[in-house]
Amino acid sequence: MSDNLILILASTPEDSRSASSFKLPIAHMAYKIGSDLTLLKRSVGMSQKGGFMLLSDDGYSGSGGSYDALCREIARENKLREYTGLICDFEGDIRPELGKFIEEFDARNQNTPLLIRERYSAASKRAHILVASAVTGGSYKLMLSDWIERNGKSPALEITPLFHDYRLPVGESPTVELGQDGLAALFEKYDPLTFFSSELSANYFTYKDFDGDIHFVLFDDARSIAAKLRIAAAMNCRYAVALFPEIRELLPDLLNVPLL
Repeated sequence: MSDNLILILASTPEDSRSASSFKLPIAHMAYKIGSDLTLLKRSVGMSQKGGFMLLSDDGYSGSGGSYDALCREIARENKLREYTGLICDFEGDIRPELGKFIEEFDARNQNTPLLIRERYSAASKRAHILVASAVTGGSYKLMLSDWIERNGKSPALEITPLFHDYRLPVGESPTVELGQDGLAALFEKYDPLTFFSSELSANYFTYKDFDGDIHFVLFDDARSIAAKLRIAAAMNCRYAVALFPEIRELLPDLLNVPLL
């Protein structure tokens, strides 16, 4: 790995012990904002310290509350758990209250790494904006450089491994999301010859199914994810985040690949 880019594993409390064995920072998926702007949390083992708080808006309905109280609750939890950063994983409906909370937290914690989704990018000038790593067409490098030029902000790569099966011609049939198990089943059944696309920073192969239809499969492995991280690091991307269950099987190989 690279000292210039930090890979963060997003993990539930149930998986945190296993995720911690890889010696990477953990984003603890145990927190969400209550409807009255209170901090709701699941039990996190006292041995699990350090890393990032991952804050969700799941179930938030926006019914008042105190930004000051929420920021103080987060500060107390960060001190107790020795968290060094905050990821605001707000994927629900866009709500002005959540944007205001980001503004308030940002103003109080200028030295704390802050990662947010693009929909709330206006709430912080310094936050790192989560940008998906999955590119299925064009150039991954160009996508990332264009995003940086267009937004003028620092991206944080959101690693989502690709496991897509397209029946050709593309567009006439729905894309099948294989997952790692589905990909392994195709390898066992067809034993395909694989190739690496430097444009997409992804692997691919084709196969003919038993009905005679041609398929194009686009997928990630440790090498392709390392290639994406390498490009991001060269563009001064400081953080990358991956959901631990999605990347668990790839981590042993990924951690042995130098990025720079």
